[in-house]
Amino acid sequence: MHLTTTPPEVFREICQYCKGDYEGNKTLASLARTCIAFRDESLDVLWSSIPPSAFFSPLPSRTIIKEPRRPLSRRVQSIVSPLDLTGSVGNSAFEQIDFDPASVTTSEWEIFHKYTSRVRKLELNETHGVKFYVLPSLFPHYSNVERALPRLAHLNVCRSWGFELEGHGVHWEVLQVFLVSTICSLRFDPTLTEDAVDFVAMIPARSPKLETLTFSYRDVDDLWPAEVTSAFGDAVSQLPRLQEYDGPLLYHTPPRGLSSLSLLQRISLDMHFAPIQGLHLSLNSLPFPALSDLKLHITSIDNALNFLHAVDSAAQSHRFQPGSIAVHFNYVPSTEDVNNACSILSAYQRFKPLSIAFRHDPVEDDDEELGKDGVTTLEMFRPLLCNTFIKKLDSDIFRQVSLTDADIVEMGNAWPQLEVLSVNGETHAWGRSLQITLDGVQRLLKACPCLSELALSIRVNNAERNRPEWQLEQLDRMVDRRNVALRSFNDLESQIEDLTLFCIVFSQLAPNATVGPEWQQPDPLSLAVKEVQAMRQERNGCISAWSWDELDERINPFAMQPRYEAYPFMSHEYYALVDD
Repeated sequence: MHLTTTPPEVFREICQYCKGDYEGNKTLASLARTCIAFRDESLDVLWSSIPPSAFFSPLPSRTIIKEPRRPLSRRVQSIVSPLDLTGSVGNSAFEQIDFDPASVTTSEWEIFHKYTSRVRKLELNETHGVKFYVLPSLFPHYSNVERALPRLAHLNVCRSWGFELEGHGVHWEVLQVFLVSTICSLRFDPTLTEDAVDFVAMIPARSPKLETLTFSYRDVDDLWPAEVTSAFGDAVSQLPRLQEYDGPLLYHTPPRGLSSLSLLQRISLDMHFAPIQGLHLSLNSLPFPALSDLKLHITSIDNALNFLHAVDSAAQSHRFQPGSIAVHFNYVPSTEDVNNACSILSAYQRFKPLSIAFRHDPVEDDDEELGKDGVTTLEMFRPLLCNTFIKKLDSDIFRQVSLTDADIVEMGNAWPQLEVLSVNGETHAWGRSLQITLDGVQRLLKACPCLSELALSIRVNNAERNRPEWQLEQLDRMVDRRNVALRSFNDLESQIEDLTLFCIVFSQLAPNATVGPEWQQPDPLSLAVKEVQAMRQERNGCISAWSWDELDERINPFAMQPRYEAYPFMSHEYYALVDD
């Protein structure tokens, strides 16, 4: 097929595949120079999400005033590779200090708008060679932003990647011009300072279509100034289309402005700096009529209890029944705290929590204290066993786990609709006393035919090969016990001594599942399972047609391959753009 007759969808798919990282953006720039057919699609993707430095790439170099950049540390250079505004890619030796819009011709502005009209997400920061104070020369009024960025939907104001640069600070008067009517998502990582009052107050009038609002409220020494808190409370109550909010619970003030919004479905409230124990909120004082996804960052179990009491309703008169609750402990909880949280959720009258997650999410660096005394057991979750409708349980709190085959089978029998079960799926920490075996996994998968994601640590001893149920002839008869729904099994800190037995059993129990973390695929264990499946097909679908020695010879080499290699850092780089 001739290239020019290829459907545009093909080019779009190719370009979307390249999206996201340093090499991908470089590839997109190359594709845009390849031919007309690729140019529009690749530029749409390349310009869809940009930093402020990209604005100056299509403009003539004579309009840009630069000075030598302050030398960056080696660590910073490994993270940030700024765009050289002359058009080359690499570590720029200059940073922008001024811009002369008067010297730009009409045709040059047309080229500029041709590029900027593709922008859908803007990342405002100072780590890519442009200071905030330069932007007003390019966008003196918000009408200039509306003309240049007619498709702008997402605005992110970022921190400087964890390090400070000279002159770093948020210029709220500069950011005001970017509050345009097309904005549907706002995210702010810097804390709101006193000079942010006018900016916050403008949000409802300038961006009435706002659907997602995110404010970072963690890792700061001071609370918001009173003026900002007041302006913020007034502003959020005037956002009728808001569907998702992630930010603080206002200090000593319940979020009444949020709770009255009719479309707000997902909220994530940070209570670290806003304890509400003393507010004595009454039943249903915070209606949240459309709430369906709730995440609470709490400093004590009383935080959650008081808030849930205020959101509760004995009348059960809500349009939606929320189905997801996540509790993030901003302190090291006790097993009793987790058990109490489960008791609260199991008896909650407002909704049925189909998805429940627990996390230890410390504000301070107390990793050494994490899990020192706590052990994850079934007793922690026992109050939830009466809720047969649960579809997801995701817990990652303590570094020690004590779960047996009988425990996970009891969970499976209690939650027949379970789709996700993850215990320490992020930290991978289980301790060395593993008690779950292949037999327990088999029984769990039988009890939960819809289970699609599983993260557990198991043990497979060499002696298990001698058990009657794991003989090759018996394994051929396991076809009727397959769980075709399982797509992912993260084996965490599993102790697998007999890799061949594990792969044979798992290939029968869950033929469609990968093994290992999702980001590390194809994992050697996944490849070993596929090898077993191939061997079965080589002998007419019978694994018993092979001897154990033959199986070991094919499977054991996979045990020599490294696992859990460091995940490569995907730097967010932006490249020189295509000249017309």
